[in-house]
Amino acid sequence: MSNPNPYYPKSGGSGGGGGFMASQGSQASPGGSAQRVANAPALRPVTIRMLQKADHATGDSDSAFSIDGIPLQNLTLVAEVLRVEPGDTNRRYGIEDSTGEIDARCWLDAASVKGDMAHITDGSTVRIVGTLKVFNNKRSINAAHIRLVTDQHEVYYHKLDVMATILQHRYGLTNNNTGNAAAPMTGSSTAAAYAHAGPSSQVAAISSRFVHLGSPHRLICEFLAGHPSMGNGGADVKTIVNGIKHLSNANSAEIALALDQLMEQGLIYNTADDTTYDLVE
Repeated sequence: MSNPNPYYPKSGGSGGGGGFMASQGSQASPGGSAQRVANAPALRPVTIRMLQKADHATGDSDSAFSIDGIPLQNLTLVAEVLRVEPGDTNRRYGIEDSTGEIDARCWLDAASVKGDMAHITDGSTVRIVGTLKVFNNKRSINAAHIRLVTDQHEVYYHKLDVMATILQHRYGLTNNNTGNAAAPMTGSSTAAAYAHAGPSSQVAAISSRFVHLGSPHRLICEFLAGHPSMGNGGADVKTIVNGIKHLSNANSAEIALALDQLMEQGLIYNTADDTTYDLVE
């Protein structure tokens, strides 16, 4: 597909910039444990049926959803648009993915109006990143980012990603290096699990995860993956530039642009401020 990232959106949005939400907290799910909260993925691939059946703690807290006992923070899904309801400040989409239907609301800003959102119509296939909300006992998605899917393989990729993540949560990572190296990175594969696997599988895992990216995007992700601050505050722009400048011909402006694009694709997110980044695990 045209996007340099194989199928992951901006995932991102911390609020600003329409992508990965840095973190919405990690409340324990009903009957869950501290270990399960710690293992909750930053971005969970899901189906609509999973959202409709997700456990919800008593009360009206939107962040108290969980799937299989794992707190649901930020989610991503691929679905077909059934209808578009435009508004002055937001657009509401009725979507389905063959497992169910749900509404998704995306708030408008100048960038979104000029971007993919302007071209999304009934029948479009989209990837959405956001959070699950409930109002008047009806569940919906608060979409931080929505973009067109232009490669049919992304639909199949997402289904496989959902299944792989479910299996990881239920059975854990395999004990052999090959299994660890090949494990999907969007689920519960944490930095700690890869660190435990040993240097050779760490290198293999990083390479297999970012091999599709061009320079400097791949170099940025590999630098963050190997940086001591991964998962602990991230690295600022200056540190990233200094870390990859000897490997890339890109100047500071090109690296800054690459960081924005990686944010939009859901591979990295802002941590302490708008100039500090960390890798989505």
